[in-house]
Amino acid sequence: MNQLTVQQQGQGFCLASVGNLNGFEGKAFVKEVMNTTGMEVSFGSLAPGQAVPFNHRHKQNEELYIVLQGEGVFTLDGQEFPVASGSLVKVEIALAKGKKLYDKREDAAKKDAKRQIDRAMKGR
Repeated sequence: MNQLTVQQQGQGFCLASVGNLNGFEGKAFVKEVMNTTGMEVSFGSLAPGQAVPFNHRHKQNEELYIVLQGEGVFTLDGQEFPVASGSLVKVEIALAKGKKLYDKREDAAKKDAKRQIDRAMKGR
């Protein structure tokens, strides 16, 4: 997928995706699809299994979260949205009712390790 598409939207937010960024080519314009009006951009990363609450409000700028790699869960006002590489989440000005981003990589690693142990135990 090389096109930005809206996955879900509601009052004060919009979740969109361009698909897996490893295969992305070309350009996707965010403004028209996500109806952005003004935003600030910053970069951050989460260790596998880490969760970071973002309980704050902006008075001048929208927030745009772009998932570059991995997968996780974005929580906004108690509602959970699965996100993965290529997901974009726009949060409008003054909306900050319990934002949280959780990285699921550790969960996947634990499940893989458990499967390997289970296979090894069956082989005994």
